[in-house]
Amino acid sequence: MKEQAGKIIDFVRENRTVPGCTISKQIYRENGTGISIFCLEKVF
Repeated sequence: MKEQAGKIIDFVRENRTVPGCTISKQIYRENGTGISIFCLEKVF
């Protein structure tokens, strides 16, 4: 894993917000395997 420990990920800055969709970031990828993190946007 190449992410810095304790790093705060800014989903809004790094991803365009789309109402009703998830906002995600891939944090690791090697040999066809990856780890992505995501949160659901709350739509009012």
